[in-house]
Formats: sequence, C-alpha cells, structure tokens
Amino acid sequence: MAIAPFIRPIQIQGGTFYTFSSASDDLGLTFNNTGKKFTFSKYALLDLPNIQRPTYPSPNEENFIQLDAIPGAFAHVTDSSTYNTMFAESLQNYVLNLEATMISFPTYDPSSLQTVSERVFFKWLKEVGAIRFREATTQESNLTAGLRYTEENNSTNYTSVVKYVGDIDLVNSLKSIGDAYSEIYINVPTKDGATPLVLFKSTSDNNYYAQQNLINSPANPLNTDYLTGRSYDQVNPSGLSTLAYFDSEFSNYGPGATLSSVIEDVNGSLLTPGEYQLFSYNESISDYQVGWWFLYPEANSYWTQPGTTGSGTFDSVTSSSYLIRGYKEGVGGTVVSVNFRRSDLDGIGIDFNTNNYFPISSNPSLNTFSDFNSVPESVSFQFNTVLVYYDVQDTSTGNIATNLFGVLFLDNVQDTLVGGSYIPRLDKFKPNQVSGLNGNAYGFKINLKFDTNSQQAAVATSVNEYSPFSLHVFLDALNRMQSISNQFLDYQNEILSLQLQVNQLNDIVVGGTSINAINQEIADINEQLATAGVMFENSSTLTELINQNYQEILNIYSNLTSVQMAYNLNVITAGSGILLDKSVPNQIAIASNVQEYNLPSSPLVNVLTDFTPTATSWNKTLTLNNYTNYVKLSNGIANQFNRNIYIYVDDTYTRWQNGQVYKIVVDRNYPMDMYTQGSFDLAIFTDTLDRNSNGIAYGVQIGRIYSSDFYSAAGAPSIEIVCIDAKNYIFTFDIKY
Repeated sequence: MAIAPFIRPIQIQGGTFYTFSSASDDLGLTFNNTGKKFTFSKYALLDLPNIQRPTYPSPNEENFIQLDAIPGAFAHVTDSSTYNTMFAESLQNYVLNLEATMISFPTYDPSSLQTVSERVFFKWLKEVGAIRFREATTQESNLTAGLRYTEENNSTNYTSVVKYVGDIDLVNSLKSIGDAYSEIYINVPTKDGATPLVLFKSTSDNNYYAQQNLINSPANPLNTDYLTGRSYDQVNPSGLSTLAYFDSEFSNYGPGATLSSVIEDVNGSLLTPGEYQLFSYNESISDYQVGWWFLYPEANSYWTQPGTTGSGTFDSVTSSSYLIRGYKEGVGGTVVSVNFRRSDLDGIGIDFNTNNYFPISSNPSLNTFSDFNSVPESVSFQFNTVLVYYDVQDTSTGNIATNLFGVLFLDNVQDTLVGGSYIPRLDKFKPNQVSGLNGNAYGFKINLKFDTNSQQAAVATSVNEYSPFSLHVFLDALNRMQSISNQFLDYQNEILSLQLQVNQLNDIVVGGTSINAINQEIADINEQLATAGVMFENSSTLTELINQNYQEILNIYSNLTSVQMAYNLNVITAGSGILLDKSVPNQIAIASNVQEYNLPSSPLVNVLTDFTPTATSWNKTLTLNNYTNYVKLSNGIANQFNRNIYIYVDDTYTRWQNGQVYKIVVDRNYPMDMYTQGSFDLAIFTDTLDRNSNGIAYGVQIGRIYSSDFYSAAGAPSIEIVCIDAKNYIFTFDIKY
C-alpha cells in the first residue's frame, strides 16, 4: 500500500522541488533492471495565477487560485496559517494524497507505462479554479491526432497557465554503490518566447478513468479523515496538517441543501463550523441551485469527472460555475462563500507530439518545440513554476510514455498588499528587432539523489539557488570567447592595414625621386602663402569692406532696400489645443481652441440602447479624450433598473493627467434610486492596460456612486471625476445636484 508523503512548505530562497510517488516507482523499477529505461526528456513553464477571490460575478469568474474551492479543504483553509503553508498543505493533502490513493486502489496496474501524476496535478489546478480548457480547432490540431484541447483564450477573465514547452538537453548522472546522482539542466534560450500553442490530451486507462470513485476506508476508523497510509496521531515534521482534502467530505450536499433548490431557499443558519453547502450555477435562471459537479456525494472520497451520457471517457469540455458556503473551523460568526468557474475536462496531460500541432506540421521549417518557440508569433512571458517530465520505455516492446516527474516552484508564496497572495514571477523577454529589446535567458540546475538501498526508491531533491547564476556565468564566458575571437580578427585586419602603409612608406624612402617631388611641393606651398600675405598687408581696406557688408545686411533686415524680407513660418505647426492663424504675411497669431468640454463622438448615451446588458449589470466602455471629458446618461423610457450600471473608461491611447476632469451628467429622470427593485450602484472603472499592476484590465475603480446618492429632491446628479495622481491612479469625485 502506498503512503502519502510528508512535505515541507516552499523554502524562502532557492525554490523547492517536489517529486511524485509514481516517478519514484518508475525509478525503482529502472534500478532493479526490470526492462524499463528512464530518461529525463521535457519540461514546461507555468504561470500559476494569484491566490485571491474573483472580482467578476458568475459565470465570468477569473481563473484565480482558491485553495478552499475543494469541499474537503473548505473548512481547513483559514487565515490562521500563512498562504505559503496553506499552499503546501493543498499540494500534500490533495495532490500527493490523491496519487497515493490511486496507487493503492485494488485495480491499479503498476506495470502501465503511463502514470497518474500529471493527470492528478492538472486535476488539482482545475479544482481550485486555476485552469480551464476548450476544444482545439482544425487550425490548431491535426485531425489525425483525435480530440485535442487547449486553454481558454486570454481575456479579462482568463489568463493562460502553461506558457512554454521545451526539451531537456543535458542530464549528468553519477552512480556509485548504493547511490545515484543526476543533474538536470534546464535552459530557456534567449531567442525564445512563449510557445504560441500548447495542446492537451485527455487519457483514460485502467488506473485513471471517468467517474472513478475512490473512498478512504482504512482499517482503523480513526484514520478515515487523514492521509492515505497515515494514522491520526502521526505529525508532519514541518507542522503541516495531515487531514486529507477530499472532493467530497460528507455524504450530502450540506445541511438543509435539497437537490436543485435555489440558493435563496436554502437556510445557511443550519450550518455549524466545519460544514458546508454546495451549489452549481444555472445560467438559464441566472441563479445557484443545490448540486455539484459529481453525481452524488460520498464521504471521504475522490471523484473523477463523468463523461457524457454513456461515453465512459473524458469528453466533456464545458465549464460551469460553482459556489460553496459555510463556516470555517475556528472562524465563527460569518458565513464564507467561495464562487469559481471549473472546467469539466479531466485526465489532462500536455501533448508533446509535435506531429499533432497543425502550425508545426504545416510549416516545413518547423520540426521541434525549439523552432516553434522562436517564430514571430511567440511573445515575452512570465513564469513561476517548472514541470519536469521523463520518458519511460519498455525495452522489450519499444513502447514509450512521457510522465510528470516533479514540480519546481521558483519562490515561496508571498502575501499581497491588498489581500491574497502569489508566487513571484520571472520575466522572460524575447528579442525584438523593432524595439531593440535584447531579450534574456534562464538556466536551472536540479540536483537529484536517488537512494537505491530501500525496496521503494526514495528521491531526495535540492535546487541549487546559485545554478541560474552559474549557467549564466558559463554562457557569459562563451560570449566573451566569441568577443575575443572577433577582436582578434579585427586586430589582424588592422595589422595588415598597417603593414600596407609601412610598405608604402618604405617605397617613398627607398625611391629618391619621390623625395625631390616632396621638396618641390613644399616650395610651391611657400610661394602661395607669400602671395596671399600681400592681401593682408593693408588691414584697413579689409575692415572697411566688412563694415560695408554689415551695413548692407542691416538695411536688408530693416526693409530699407529694394530687397524684401520674408520669414519661413511653415516650420511652426499647431499642437494639441493650439490654433495658428497665418493669414497675414510674415505674421502668426496663436490662440487656444480648447473648449470647456472635449466631447466624444456620441456624448449622449442611452442605457437601454447603448449599454451591453449582462446578468447583473449594464456595461459601457467610454474612450478617454484629452482635457475635460463630458458624457450624459439617459434612461430612455425606463422607470427603474434591476442591475448595476458599470462604466469603463478606456485610457489605452490617452492617459490620465493630474487635474483632468471626467464629467458624467445624469438625466433628470434617470431612475438610479431603485429601492423598489433593490439597491444598485453606478461604478466607474479604468486602467485598461493594467499599468497599475492589479493583474486585470480595468482593475482601478475610480468611484462607486451608491443608489442612495441619487435620491434627491433636486433630481439626478452630475458626477465630476478628478484625477489627483495619474501615476498611481488615484481619483476623487464630487456629486452635484
């Protein structure tokens, strides 16, 4: 029976590498000469999202990580621990425990080349809301590959996770009696940008299949809630919790939760600390109903995604929104709600076969991921996580499978200033000939020590925090050698040039007739100088000539001669807000053409006809123009609204300036006092390009005008938004009636 491993939190410096148990088993079989060949082969660079709550409502939630979105983890993820500790607990208590549970399942086949580690890892990412998928098109995946998938398109509510796929070029191994060492060198070249397309495949086999139900049923009932193979009284040396995080912790959807009941009909007061209620979002009624992604709850169990009706495979690629609410352990008095959007696709793994990529197979100049990563479509990117893969081959049949060996987190989880946390990212810049950006490269060395004395191979890992620097020193040495070689060639050419000049001088010295010619040239120059000196003997004549020319120039400038002066006024052009009048010859009049308001193309907008409706709001994007902006909102024939009004100010091309005013005038009949329908607000957002580094477009809320602010006998108000700090996106606003 497999035992879920104990791990430590991510160390503060140098990064931390975690190895999967399935990989250890393959290593053990390799060292025991069972006919399997083990080779490190691939790696992938990931940008794991921030750990925080979504800002967009269902069904448009952003793909942020929420560690408590897993029902079995909900009650145990609290503010009593640091995010770095909670992240490690989620990895240990869900990912590594699920892998150990699958390996211990009675029908598990250890002889299969394909392990479950990669599928378990990506299942964890989608259960916490970090990654979602869509079906690949025929312009992305070849038809011969079968069904292939890719991540959702980048948008305001989704940012891709897998950024780069590459090959491991160098592995150094050292073996001795009882010990084996391997050094894995991962190099991200300067020429490369992000992989333009990353395909995924869904694999179902005897060890990981659709609608698989894994229930923790140890011999001792006291161990039921704890990690596989561990007892309730065992303690993690690093202090991490040993409670298993199951897909379903209880055998129901929560106290008082009747299947398909809407959330308003479910009494949250029935909850006690440690309990939860599960809901799924019904887009047809724009509300949550009792339910979850698995068919029925089972206490202390893991589930894999069911396929479509009767398929028995992972073939569902839709995404749905879910909500879990309850009281967390040790945190009383407040019901916590966690909403997220989850992808149905399961059995997920990266497709490393370049023949299945249409952009690669259709381009004769592309053969490998290295070629693909340097095409013009690849761009600069960020990453904070490295996945290391290996190939395992059955030497008797020649069959090969690529499995996930382990995951390297480059830094520890750090808190943000506004709540939540993140793993710091490294910037990978691709060279750009247009902008002159030189680009950069990264090198990582992972040292692995294998202990082959025990029956089950254990893996001790360490990440050399100096290895990126060392590899760059090595690369710098190669660059310096190339530079020295180029300098040597330049010096050689210079020596040849000097040799030619020496030969020419030698000809002059040796040839006596040439010296006589030089003497003659010197005599001629002396004679010319003597002739020119006569001209300067009478200096008063030259002075009078200069004065006469000076006086003539003054007369011309003063228009006292028949010569008329004209000025070139074409070099003076009008700038923003400046009007030039050149109608009078040789004169220019400068005036300002800036009016009190700079009107957009449509300064009068109607909420009902010009705004885009969603389930919870009316949305409108307005372009920021120079100087003072003006727009007026009209409600048309509406008497009331049943949703919020959101205005997005696009500052892509015109940036905010200190003191700039954006005035929004509301129609007198505008029904923002909507107590008959509920309390709804008018909110204004900006920062389209995320210059303020909030992680999303329009991440700066300029102001929120509550419905109560619109209730006035004087009628609807006007709102003047004033930018008081353009650099840091700080605004204030005034309401006038």
